Amino acid sequence: MEQITPCLKCNGLVFWRDRSNAIHCSTCKPARAAWLIRERLRATTEANSRLRSAQQFILLALGNRERIAARTVVDAAERATIAPATLTRAREQLKLRSVRTRTGWVWVRPPH
Repeated sequence: MEQITPCLKCNGLVFWRDRSNAIHCSTCKPARAAWLIRERLRATTEANSRLRSAQQFILLALGNRERIAARTVVDAAERATIAPATLTRAREQLKLRSVRTRTGWVWVRPPH
């Protein structure tokens, strides 16, 4: 049985797997039709680590936008006492690209 961690967005513990083997959170992305659900999964409960809370912090700052100025997230993370190294590891695990623009660095979500 594979280990599934709680959802990054809502911290939910219930997931489902569709026919293409992709795993989805039941809270954030509920199944629309009964035939889509191949298997119901439960996540393992774990303590909220600093890396995980940094990932949630980035996702909350990003919201529904595709890109965000890196300086604003870093400044907010400093006020929330999140270390820069932890923030960098969280960004890398979320697969956010860091792109340089004329106005400064921007973190961009990968295309789906």
